[in-house]
Amino acid sequence: MAFWSKRDAKGQDLQAVKTAIARVPPVYASPPSPPAFSAPLPTPLPMPQAAQPVDEALSHGLNASEFAPLFVKIDRYKEILQKLEEIKVSLHGMTDVMILLNEIEHIRDSTVKALRQSVTDLTDALIALDSEFVRPQDVEIDVPRSRERTRVESYVSDLQSELAALKKELNKIK
Repeated sequence: MAFWSKRDAKGQDLQAVKTAIARVPPVYASPPSPPAFSAPLPTPLPMPQAAQPVDEALSHGLNASEFAPLFVKIDRYKEILQKLEEIKVSLHGMTDVMILLNEIEHIRDSTVKALRQSVTDLTDALIALDSEFVRPQDVEIDVPRSRERTRVESYVSDLQSELAALKKELNKIK
């Protein structure tokens, strides 16, 4: 009888181990945190299709061993490592592009600021010259508009109408 009792104890121990393993939730590695940027990052994309069966299996109470293979062939493992490396390289490239884009935007902003200041200075100088230039009171001098001024006004008017059309289209999209 002692022989049979050992077998029952061994079976109970094995069953206890299986039960303990089934209770332990699977551990997933968290993704690396993205590098800090001065500009806000875009909203996250929806979950890829490949990850949905895992979530569905977990939501239905299935263990990880019931839907995922325990072992991976070496060839498949090498393919996975290569794909992970490609993803890392792509992510690093996108990070570099975003940093470069931030620098370009900074340069653009500083250029626009300098351009605005130059226009303001030029306008102030023109107003000062115009106010100092004395015109006779009794004589009205009709100065014809230059072709350049007419062309610039037409160009600005066209740009304003295109901008209004773009705003209408944007409001339709919203």
